[in-house]
Amino acid sequence: MTRPVSYTELAQGVGRHEDSVRRTIHQMIDNGLLVRTSLLQHSEGGSIYRFEEAFPSLLVQQSAPKTQARAFTPHSLHDSLHPSSSSSSSSFQKSSELLQEVPVDQLILSVPFEELDRRSLVSFARQMPSLGYLQDFIDKVVAVIEHKKQSSKPIADPAAFLFGCLKKMEINPPPGWKSRAVRMMEEEERRLKDEAEELRAVGTRVERQRCELYFLRLAPEKQAEITRETDAVGERDIPMIQQAKREQRYLELIRERMRQDARAASV
Repeated sequence: MTRPVSYTELAQGVGRHEDSVRRTIHQMIDNGLLVRTSLLQHSEGGSIYRFEEAFPSLLVQQSAPKTQARAFTPHSLHDSLHPSSSSSSSSFQKSSELLQEVPVDQLILSVPFEELDRRSLVSFARQMPSLGYLQDFIDKVVAVIEHKKQSSKPIADPAAFLFGCLKKMEINPPPGWKSRAVRMMEEEERRLKDEAEELRAVGTRVERQRCELYFLRLAPEKQAEITRETDAVGERDIPMIQQAKREQRYLELIRERMRQDARAASV
């Protein structure tokens, strides 16, 4: 595992141009030799890399054991950036077998990436902390493409835009973008809210029917008594408020009589 290093620092260490180092690092990541364990959204501070199993075979054999155990130095980095062709071929075969274990078939690819070859995402998936991170990254790219459709400069080649963002490991979603996990939670919240409101409405209707059934079973004189008390409510209110108040009073009177009956039955 390396300490945080930037392309500029690596270029100075091996005496190469920064663009050359950047391309080499991406090739090593694609071939499964390096894994970027710290993904940065900005260039400041550098990234942390982990050397994979195939990496040691690319190092030049040293005569002294202490040289092999040497720490991260410009010379060892130069060797790793310029491997021999034979060792590179064998390591690529090994890394290809390892990359097959990445479950990119679980990714949800929407328009315009429905026909995208998922194998092209394997190397990038290995650089991500998780498959969910890659899913969010692709979803952000889709959101940007959709957002740009309304502008004067829509994205002409979505696939090229996607892989360009993946290589830079940087994508800025449009305002208001939400991940699938957040959208699913919000949808579940709406579903539960609607279900709770529906249950409350059903409960109110059931209670109203229960009171109505109790009222109909009362003797006529008791029904008349409840009706008189109900009609005495809200005489000076407008019809809508008067009806609401009388309905509330009607239910209160019925519930009170039901409680009295229940107490009498328990004695």
